[in-house]
Amino acid sequence: MKLMFIWLALICHMKSFGVRSSFPPFVPLEDFLARVMIKDEVVCSGLIVNRKEVLTSSHCVLGVEPTELLVKLIDNSTTTVEDSKESSEYAVNGAADLLTLVQLSTQLDERYSTRPPICTGTPKPFDEVELWIWDNTENHVVARKVSTMSAETCMSEIRDPDGTVINNSTVCLKNTQKSVDCMPNFGLPYVWQGSFCGMNILGHNCPSPSNADVYVQLHK
Repeated sequence: MKLMFIWLALICHMKSFGVRSSFPPFVPLEDFLARVMIKDEVVCSGLIVNRKEVLTSSHCVLGVEPTELLVKLIDNSTTTVEDSKESSEYAVNGAADLLTLVQLSTQLDERYSTRPPICTGTPKPFDEVELWIWDNTENHVVARKVSTMSAETCMSEIRDPDGTVINNSTVCLKNTQKSVDCMPNFGLPYVWQGSFCGMNILGHNCPSPSNADVYVQLHK
């Protein structure tokens, strides 16, 4: 505790003399979110992983020229895209084609030198996690406490008896939100123990109503 007070006092002293701290700036988890757009339409969400790249769900940008995309940040500013590629860096083995790294035309500001926290482990079935959805304004996220579900239960929920979608690279969350229509949560992450652990690849109630939301696991 004493060391913490000394550290805080040192930071305040440095600031009082106009000395810039070398510690990386704090970035709220929500600020790592982005929206991927084609013209004026949001087609997917994404996760800013560094100053030049945004991670998103591959099917959102399938067949689209990268230069046709825009990325909208949490402050509603936009930036253009110059290229895209499969993400073997953030997807678990065998799932690289499910995630795409969108490469921005210009660098984002310096705070995104701090990379987002990515899970180093995987929650067990029935562990509590945070499922993120956009609010009605689509400018802020709402975090809902939900639990993970077993692969067997998820396969039954989404009618995937042969495991075509559900495998070792995916995690399913229980989402009982009352909705009949498909909710395009594609590209939104879920959070466990303060880190991003997965990215939504099927939305909610997509392509048919169910209580399971499917995510591809993230790793670093």
